[in-house]
Amino acid sequence: MPAHEQLTDTKITILLNALDFQLHEIQRRQDREQQIFQWSTSLLLAIFGVVTALFGTTAATPFPLIVKLLASLMVGLPILFSVYWIFRLSHQATNNAATVERIQNILLLFDTSYYGPKSPYPQEWQGKLARNLRQRRTPLYYALTLGTMTVCVVLSIWLVL
Repeated sequence: MPAHEQLTDTKITILLNALDFQLHEIQRRQDREQQIFQWSTSLLLAIFGVVTALFGTTAATPFPLIVKLLASLMVGLPILFSVYWIFRLSHQATNNAATVERIQNILLLFDTSYYGPKSPYPQEWQGKLARNLRQRRTPLYYALTLGTMTVCVVLSIWLVL
């Protein structure tokens, strides 16, 4: 018995709701990646501004090496966590995309013999969502940008403070 004959209206409704949820989760995770990136760059810019503002005004501290190390850690650790968080969200979005593809296959969304020539999705889209999300470069660009900015801020800490 073909898969489409086993689907009841209730099952189809559940699958459509699950499909909608998974698609929204992909978008939510990508939005969250961007938000974390924006927060992190704002944090780095603020720290750079503070370090620049302190240039020449700081009194000699008794332990300048410890202050520089602590300041570097206070900058570096949150950024490392942010990069990890961004890559984790990207991986989770890819998992959501794999689920979307399974639901699409169950609903036969690419089956032209089931829907006729007016199939909801072109045949060439089948199986590409998860692969395209896996190949997405945005998290890598976020990480490289944050890494470069972190190096600049840490260098300014060591040169200015």
